[in-house]
Amino acid sequence: MQNTLNLEPPKIGGITRFLVWCAGVDRTEVPTRAEAMRYSGLGALVIVVALVGTATFTGFVCVVMGRFAWPVLLIGLFWGLVILSVDRMILLEPVYRERQVKGVLTEFRQDAPGGGGEEEDDREGGDEWRLSVETLGVPEEKGRFKPGRWLAYLVRLAIAFVLAFLVAETAILLLFQQEIKATLPTLHREAFDKEVAVYVQQQKDNGRKTLEDRITTLTEDRRQLKEDAEETQDLMAKEKNGEGGDRTTGLGGYGGQWRALKEKHDGLLEDIDEKNKAIDTERKNLKKFDERIDLIAAYDDKEIGKTPALVEAKNEIYGNQGFSEQQRAFHRYLDAHPDDVIAAAGPWAIRILLIAIDLLPLSQKLRNKDTGYTRRISTQALLLRAREAHTAQRELREEDRRAWLRDLRRRHDNEVERRRAAWRERWRMNHMREE
Repeated sequence: MQNTLNLEPPKIGGITRFLVWCAGVDRTEVPTRAEAMRYSGLGALVIVVALVGTATFTGFVCVVMGRFAWPVLLIGLFWGLVILSVDRMILLEPVYRERQVKGVLTEFRQDAPGGGGEEEDDREGGDEWRLSVETLGVPEEKGRFKPGRWLAYLVRLAIAFVLAFLVAETAILLLFQQEIKATLPTLHREAFDKEVAVYVQQQKDNGRKTLEDRITTLTEDRRQLKEDAEETQDLMAKEKNGEGGDRTTGLGGYGGQWRALKEKHDGLLEDIDEKNKAIDTERKNLKKFDERIDLIAAYDDKEIGKTPALVEAKNEIYGNQGFSEQQRAFHRYLDAHPDDVIAAAGPWAIRILLIAIDLLPLSQKLRNKDTGYTRRISTQALLLRAREAHTAQRELREEDRRAWLRDLRRRHDNEVERRRAAWRERWRMNHMREE
């Protein structure tokens, strides 16, 4: 791009040139070293904002993941590059003013390439071909932005607010890491208490009930055996005394029937002994079960270590050091320490600080709308638009001339043809009269 002031750009180093480029400035349009230093500072500010975006994004992802990974840093650098590009494009866009546009049009009409001055305009159609503010497509009202520029500003604002609200939580978690680490065991113990309570209740509802049902069944079987044994003993006494009945012979003594009843009675007594042993065994199992449940409810590490379900739940709960868990710990700390003003106001202070840092390039753009550099750049852009519009109008004029010539030739050809046809008609009529 040609220097508007026709001045030699100052000789600056490679780092300064890079910083000036980051500020969205064409160094060939920077005529003084002081202006170059000013825009290099603005470029450094853009880089700092991009690095802050990289650091905050990387920290946020690492806190969420619970560990650092190199791919996260690469993604963070890409995010910083996006922020740098957006800020640079915002700074790069010139701002047009109606007064400046009219001044450029006046200058262009005087020095338009190919003779585009007032005389040519008056000679070839007057105001129809005159360049105007509307022709260049720039805003007429002072200070009004184009929709595309507003969209870029809104996108930048959205990025700043989203990052501020997300990253502020990460920064707070890092700043209050000691308090969070001290609070996390309490949260983990409460969560594990719930798991233990659920497990104990399930065991009482299922395991203990099963043992009690088995004891009840064995007790009922033993009671039935005792009734059968008593009934058999009564029949033995009747058989011995010679009393008649359905299952006695009435002969008396210790005959075959009595011996059969005796054998049955002995078998029943053996069955009763087995049931008593089984009941005693189940009661011991129930006692051991209750003791085990009591130990688990009392958080006996040895007994809990023998329970795979609780071991798995404990490892999962105490191993949870993620972002949401740290947030819960921090909010628990705030509830327990309402007088800690730094912890309560810290997130909002960090959000405001991050938003202010993120929007520094945009604020510089809005605050310094009318600088010498922006005037030169916008003048160049307007001159380029004027040349393009003038070229387009010249092409339209040429097309109109060609159309007018084509129409003139067509009318001339039609007139010639009409005169020839009339001449032929007159010649034919004269020839007929002569004959």
